[in-house]
Amino acid sequence: MSSRRPLWFCLLAIGLLGACRSFFRPGASSVPADANFVLTASDAVASAAQDEDCYLAVFVDGKAAGQTAVALKSKEKAWGEVLPVGNHLFRFEEWVKPPSGQWTPLPADWQPTERFIRVEPGLRTVVSLKFYDAGRRHSLEISRFPLTVLP
Repeated sequence: MSSRRPLWFCLLAIGLLGACRSFFRPGASSVPADANFVLTASDAVASAAQDEDCYLAVFVDGKAAGQTAVALKSKEKAWGEVLPVGNHLFRFEEWVKPPSGQWTPLPADWQPTERFIRVEPGLRTVVSLKFYDAGRRHSLEISRFPLTVLP
């Protein structure tokens, strides 16, 4: 009996490593390499006219923790930090700069609701936030990866 792993297992492992590294492209964000919490966000836009500058403000346990870089809605934006292990209350706010030139938050009922997210020891918690339907709807997905997987 061969001790080789099946080809599908190797392809799966390579694919997962590649997906993990995509969160940390050089120059793509200011996410620390040792961050145990990472937020990535983007919008699905119907036309170039809707692709405005935006950023996400991040609040942890009721305090402003930071924000993503400013980028077009359709571009992936990221923010990361080393947080204490445990449950934390997170709030994410999307801010948009329309042609009028003033930064404005999405209406409160379009923003993601506050939620507790657990930061686990030895794992990187990755929250992927996708806005669609002109910002009226969103999906939020939480994944966890070993901290040692990424450089």
